[in-house]
Amino acid sequence: MTQPGLKVLKPGILTLVQDLGRFAYQHIGLSPGGAADEHAFLWANRLLNNRSNTPALEICFGGLQLEVLANTNIAITGAEMNATLNNQPIENWQTHTLKLGDKLSFAHASSGIRSYLAIQDGFELQPSFGSVATVMREKIGGIDGYGNPLKADDFLPCSQHKPKLTTHVPPLFIPDYQRSLILSVIPNEQTDQFDEAELEKLYHWTYRISTQSDRMGIRL
Repeated sequence: MTQPGLKVLKPGILTLVQDLGRFAYQHIGLSPGGAADEHAFLWANRLLNNRSNTPALEICFGGLQLEVLANTNIAITGAEMNATLNNQPIENWQTHTLKLGDKLSFAHASSGIRSYLAIQDGFELQPSFGSVATVMREKIGGIDGYGNPLKADDFLPCSQHKPKLTTHVPPLFIPDYQRSLILSVIPNEQTDQFDEAELEKLYHWTYRISTQSDRMGIRL
């Protein structure tokens, strides 16, 4: 019998395999990595009763297209990418049943940046240093163990499952990605080295995210 899974027809702008990250290896120069939007990642797995660290797809900006070669269940959370199943719109922040031969597509993000696609019991991939989290800079993890994003014709193996009842994330826990954020600042022993006027700027100015930002940090 052919291994069940999802075949990549179009990888989109940037689609990565992620879990919660790679820990206890920083002493040899490996950063933890992991899902950039942990809230959305964790909800995607929770909707399917997966373990919290179960590997999922992190779809950046959109454009992903998949051929379904399994009968299983998925959950979609995070940025709104107007996903479709067999050209029919499907809802974000809930589960869906997939059947053999289905086509699953994501348009481009209209709100937020990253969407998450979790599958029941996760994708069956070989971990590197205890995790499948993709870290492109360090060339580790991901679908092939070398930190590469998905590409056309890649195959994501999974297990078969019967259809399950649809579950949703309660509206209270669905973030508005277009809303401005309020950041908390923790004073430390160096705070008194700044004069009051500079601290007022820090605490009360409005900031924009710089293009000089990446998964390691965000420059304001």
